Amino acid sequence: QKYIICAHFDDMPSGASAPGADDNASGTAAVMEAARIMSQYNFPYTLVFALWDEEEQGLIGSAYYANQASIAGDSILGVINMDMIAYDANNDNVANLHVRASAANSLELYNKMVELNTTLAIGIVPNRPATPTTASDHASFWSKGYSAMLLIEDDDNDFNAYYHTTNDRITYFNVPYFHKMSKLAIATFASFALNLNMKIAHTPVPSALYTSPIAVGATLQTGLDVGTG
Repeated sequence: QKYIICAHFDDMPSGASAPGADDNASGTAAVMEAARIMSQYNFPYTLVFALWDEEEQGLIGSAYYANQASIAGDSILGVINMDMIAYDANNDNVANLHVRASAANSLELYNKMVELNTTLAIGIVPNRPATPTTASDHASFWSKGYSAMLLIEDDDNDFNAYYHTTNDRITYFNVPYFHKMSKLAIATFASFALNLNMKIAHTPVPSALYTSPIAVGATLQTGLDVGTG
């Protein structure tokens, strides 16, 4: 059973100069930092730190991976994708959290990220767009029925003015914002990786006319200590 944290490392424009600092060295750096920290510990799940190529040409790298995983029957429980997480020109700390409710348990990823942003006082202002984008690598996993979400800067109202240009440089990073976005993604990933969530799994009872008591089973799924009695 796997959890994946990912970003893409290719960038635009095509040519002799394409620094790609925000799109998407920012996401790439956060994935590498997650790997640096979490490689020092053991986890109950397999953790994948993935950097995709050819996202700019149509999600080619992640689409290949997701397709192969689907064919192999891999149990991917959740994917957190970071794409452009360092530009915040107006300093409002807004981030877009793109999630599709119909894609497996994607809402669980979103809800945990919002919860941790509050409980850990990270300081991001989360926004869930009504129409989730499919223009980044998380969509490759949605198409195969896996849980996935995208964390991205406010690409609606504060779009990176240097997007896909030779001026997409680290000079234009909002470093405190970049730090918060990285913390939020890594904290969410770690929460699932450590099995720190708690949910009750059960088979719903069919609607029918019952004339005698019926037994219903439920399982509490968590890596936390649970009281008895």
